[in-house]
Amino acid sequence: MRNKVFIIKGVGGLAEKLTLAAFERIRVSHVVAITALKYPQFVPFHLEIGSIEPQMSNILRHWEDIEQTHLVTSEYVNAIMDRGGADNVKAVESFPSGFDWLYESVRSLHRNLNQVVIDLILERDSWCENTWRIKYEDRVLTLDETVELFGPSPGLG
Repeated sequence: MRNKVFIIKGVGGLAEKLTLAAFERIRVSHVVAITALKYPQFVPFHLEIGSIEPQMSNILRHWEDIEQTHLVTSEYVNAIMDRGGADNVKAVESFPSGFDWLYESVRSLHRNLNQVVIDLILERDSWCENTWRIKYEDRVLTLDETVELFGPSPGLG
């Protein structure tokens, strides 16, 4: 049977609730930061460790403009391989908003590696700031419902 991977659009720590170990999760924003540090010649300004996250959209937009999006995609593949292959990756989250090419690249990569991709969209609820809504296919779930549906068995970990 093929294994599954959760591709989570949005940031909120949902991946931690759906997996047992840290090595099963990948934060795409961290992969972008690693790529920017690894290839500073492709970043349009001087980098400092604290300046990467606020400038992430500018970095990704620049890579789009100069057609260097393959840098972050190849670094993502390196992150998968560092974890022992795609079978060990169970959740991917923290996609910078507005960069569907990155989301689609990661999604396609996992599908091509014969994994069942489960798309989840994590959004803050408009009427309650500390509440999350998760969109899955045509359903809207609460955080607890999502963890109950997709999370690890209670006896594990």
